Amino acid sequence: MATLRETSGDVPAVRGSHARKSVSAVIKSLIVGAACRGLIPFKLADWLIQRGGLRNA
Repeated sequence: MATLRETSGDVPAVRGSHARKSVSAVIKSLIVGAACRGLIPFKLADWLIQRGGLRNA
């Protein structure tokens, strides 16, 4: 449950798992973007996503 400080805006109400998921999603989108631009091969992008545990990010 959020405290009064969290709801008033003094402390961000972001939980640890949510923050990690957001970072994972950003990393995955960067990898996919690099593959789409031709900076890295698609096989390498797929491997990075699988090995990094970013499949469900």
